[in-house]
Amino acid sequence: MKAIFRTLSAVIVVAVIFSMTSLSGAMAQGTHPGGEGKIIGAWPHNCFQTRSASVTEVCGDYVIRWKIWTLMGEPVGDYNLSWTLKSLKIQNSESKQTFDYSADQLPPALKADSDRIELFISAWTEVTTSGVNGVVGYHQFDTGVSVRSGNRTSMNVPGSPSWNRMFASSVNAVSGACDANPSRYLDDAAAKSAVAKGITLGPSLVFCRNTSVGELSSIEGRIAELCAIPESNKLYPFCPPLKPEKNRKTSTSIVADGFAKLDALNGKSASATVGKAVSGGGSPIELAFAQMEAGTKAQNLKIAKERAEREQREAIVATCKAAISEQNTCLAQSCGTEPESQMCIRQERDEVEPGHCPEGESCLIFPKFHCAAFGENPAFDKWRQCTAKLDKSLCTPSGHVQTLDSCVMSTNERLSSDSNATKTRVKTLK
Repeated sequence: MKAIFRTLSAVIVVAVIFSMTSLSGAMAQGTHPGGEGKIIGAWPHNCFQTRSASVTEVCGDYVIRWKIWTLMGEPVGDYNLSWTLKSLKIQNSESKQTFDYSADQLPPALKADSDRIELFISAWTEVTTSGVNGVVGYHQFDTGVSVRSGNRTSMNVPGSPSWNRMFASSVNAVSGACDANPSRYLDDAAAKSAVAKGITLGPSLVFCRNTSVGELSSIEGRIAELCAIPESNKLYPFCPPLKPEKNRKTSTSIVADGFAKLDALNGKSASATVGKAVSGGGSPIELAFAQMEAGTKAQNLKIAKERAEREQREAIVATCKAAISEQNTCLAQSCGTEPESQMCIRQERDEVEPGHCPEGESCLIFPKFHCAAFGENPAFDKWRQCTAKLDKSLCTPSGHVQTLDSCVMSTNERLSSDSNATKTRVKTLK
């Protein structure tokens, strides 16, 4: 028994020593070389030129989150970008003068489109390491897929360069290196030593030419729509004055012509209309009077009057619809499309039954959500305030927003007033 006890004790001691050795080795392996951190760029120093003819410059704050480590003895790097739009420069296409707008001072009609602007960064930055004074080299990276401004982060795939292409040796070596490889790099041993000691990137960046601002087409189109509104240059300095086009009627003049024709129709007497139709010089409405079958004169005139009144009502409605459509388009271009008054403020995840996954394969189950509560949409209140403050004389000749009913009513009243005035003048002449 004593021999067995001594044997078990020896085994336990060996096991404890082996466990402590393994734990020590695991702790040593858990010390990750490389480093991670943020490179922060604060406005107004971070402005990016674009190739757009209307939005020539975009400025903002950015945060680049980076991480460098080793995997199976090889270096790995991952870099992601978040940024916030701070200002834009918009150019007048005629005078070429640019106008600065901070993000919160943009015309409301441009706000939604400015949120679609995307940024991509490719750059070189300094590399420092623990225990060494000064910069030991320079590292190039990019931030992956272009990302929109706001609470978003760019998507990127970690990359693994060769050790002998990990760090450029000097700032002179990276001059112009965005278009070609630097002339000098740290060798394998020096690069591995820097990463093993722990590194820090930044704080400054040398941007490469392929750093770019994207997705400007939406805001460019909206600027063009705003500048197509008559007298928009009085409201937006980046809009040039509209040049008159010969032999082309604007929608406003078409609407005015419609009202003029209604005035002319209202001022004609039934007998004059019939007489003109018989002579062959009338309109389709007037010809209809001449083609009516014979009957009592009073009955024919009654039918003609009812038909003329019906067609006049239809013409008034059609003309008012055109005017309201033009008015609403103008307002939408100035303050954006009217948003929904309610929005989803709380979502809940649906219960999803696990699907069948073939043996030997991995399957992903994407969650589904439904709206559990609705609330007021703050965008609707902003839109309502914008339309209330807008100088509506640019959008409505009358100076106030009309509905279809108010337009029809006011047109009927005006035509009736004009008709009564004509009758009074005729009586006076008699």
